[in-house]
Amino acid sequence: MSVQEKLIEQTGVIGEKLEIGSFEKLIQTLLDLTFMLEIKLLQLLVYLTI
Repeated sequence: MSVQEKLIEQTGVIGEKLEIGSFEKLIQTLLDLTFMLEIKLLQLLVYLTI
């Protein structure tokens, strides 16, 4: 089930309107942070193996 489908399902359950205007921006920010953390971890692993 996609995030969009889950949000629509939960909106029906709680009977309220959800504002998700900046949802995509939040997802992109989280992806960027994850990518940066992966790079830092790889750099640390390379440093420790030298």
